[in-house]
Amino acid sequence: MRRGSLPPLLRAAFPMAVCLAVCGQTVETMDLHKAIQQGRVKAEITGSGITTVSVKVTRTKASKPLRVRVPLGTLFVAGSGDAQNMVGTAAEVVDLTTATATEISVSAACANLHLDVPDSDVNFSVEEGPAQEDLKKVLPLLRTASASDEVTQAAVWMVSDDADYDDLGTLVISYGGLGFGGSRAINERDAAHAMMLLERAKVDVREKAIWDDRVPVCEEVAGTTESAATWCSALLRDTTDLAWRLESLDSEKRAVRNIARTTLAKESSAEALPKLLEAFPTLKGDAAAAVARALGNYGAPEAVEVLSKAIESADRPVQLAAAEILSKSETLIAGPPPKPCWPSYGPARPRPSRLPQSPPLGWPPLRSSARLRCP
Repeated sequence: MRRGSLPPLLRAAFPMAVCLAVCGQTVETMDLHKAIQQGRVKAEITGSGITTVSVKVTRTKASKPLRVRVPLGTLFVAGSGDAQNMVGTAAEVVDLTTATATEISVSAACANLHLDVPDSDVNFSVEEGPAQEDLKKVLPLLRTASASDEVTQAAVWMVSDDADYDDLGTLVISYGGLGFGGSRAINERDAAHAMMLLERAKVDVREKAIWDDRVPVCEEVAGTTESAATWCSALLRDTTDLAWRLESLDSEKRAVRNIARTTLAKESSAEALPKLLEAFPTLKGDAAAAVARALGNYGAPEAVEVLSKAIESADRPVQLAAAEILSKSETLIAGPPPKPCWPSYGPARPRPSRLPQSPPLGWPPLRSSARLRCP
């Protein structure tokens, strides 16, 4: 037998012996922060930009083989006061059953809007999770929805820093990736998607600063193929801002224009009437017709007067809208109802000896000599 070699039987048994030493045991799985607290592992965590942190986990000599779990939502607290804390946006597992040390990259998002993006010089400690309950609600949904880095970061900042749309512009695309000092990274599409996911996660997005920017954000998304387009369209339809609807009647964006005209035509509040009357003469075409339809919801004399004059307008959409409204709404027709009329017959004229084979529709409605007489 050559030196260093094993008999075939022993060579076959050797892997089995190793497996019995390791695989036969029940390998424990622990969360990272607990494993560190109990002295089972040591962790070296450093910054790696705005979307990840680098985590190196080493099993201590006294520790048995184990697996270390980095749960979704793990909070990485920066040792430097100038750098942002990071929150894990994906769960990871470090396998220390055979290896004594393993290094992984954990997906994360920054949790302090106005601080610096952490680089490799920044070290982190580990906490179980973020203090904000809203952040705990939205992180699983962001993962399930496969949200982009931009959408994820927008949602986190909306919760952690109550960021509005201007604040989200802090994150830019610079040479080499996301950071500061370049073009805007989080656009209206990302902000709208983030707001939609916050709402689905049962976070009260109406209490967030970003809610004040919902209309200009959704104007860019409604009517597109983006995932938040339907959500934005519904949001714009629910908008009660009369000034926005009047301004959007001639919007360059077709979806916004249609939503503004459709919703305005249903306006019937008393406080809106003066503004509608003021806006009507300044508009033309379908925009003015939408205001005319809104005026048709009022029985006020000034509304009736405007619609009555609009029937003679040279603006065809306005003329048709006014005529349709007045013809369908009896409450808008001014004056008492007309007095009844009845036919008065004079001397009969000779009737043709033979009727046409196909008389015109409704012929003859009365005798040829009949006249309407009203008192």
